[in-house]
Amino acid sequence: MRNISYLNDCLHLKELSPAAPHPQDIELVHTIAQVKVNDDVNFSFSENSSDLIFKKDLERLNFTEISIGTCFVSLKKTDKLPLTVLNEQGQDVTQQFFTINGSRLEINRSTIPSMLTLNECVIRQDCLCYLMERIQL
Repeated sequence: MRNISYLNDCLHLKELSPAAPHPQDIELVHTIAQVKVNDDVNFSFSENSSDLIFKKDLERLNFTEISIGTCFVSLKKTDKLPLTVLNEQGQDVTQQFFTINGSRLEINRSTIPSMLTLNECVIRQDCLCYLMERIQL
């Protein structure tokens, strides 16, 4: 509700302030990668028989900075990385972002997921999410 109020205030401004905002008031992020579930991997948000078991509340990580060691998904098979991370040039950078730790797929570096979805069709046809990083001013 706070965002709607802020947006409404912005839409009804008579003029913009000539003063530049303080650097600490600006938070810029940049999309650096796309995360895809590998085609040969089955996944679920509830079934224990799947190769990957995503948390039902995975979307709560959207636009939230997650730290190194955060469990992204539980794994049944742990022989290879079940996700592929592609940078802006389409290069595979999976190992820069994920590592297998037992039955957990963990984040290797601090990142901000965006567009995380629970829609299995979207995950298969497009991607699981994008990864962003902060731009230092």
